[in-house]
Amino acid sequence: MSETPKTRARRTRAAKPQPAVEPQPEAVEPAEPEVDQEAVERAEETEAKGKLQAAIDGMTDTIRRAFVRHLEGETSAEYLSDWLERYGTPVSASSIRAYRRAQSRREGM
Repeated sequence: MSETPKTRARRTRAAKPQPAVEPQPEAVEPAEPEVDQEAVERAEETEAKGKLQAAIDGMTDTIRRAFVRHLEGETSAEYLSDWLERYGTPVSASSIRAYRRAQSRREGM
């Protein structure tokens, strides 16, 4: 059987030494930066206290006493946030919750 040009090309291609393939380094995901969770919480508490304190400072004595009683009680943060917004001092519910967490930590110490 005679060799055709096509089969000869296949045979010579297969016989040629292939260049060594260097292993590629695996893709390394960039490391997540470490977050100082305590620092984040302190910053949130400071911001929450500032917003909330500004709102409380703008209240009359009667309203302030009533509001603080609700703030320290069981009234939901969402309700207090809505109430403050209706009266012109928007404070988010998450700020109120952060303030409450800070207060409970201080009481626990």
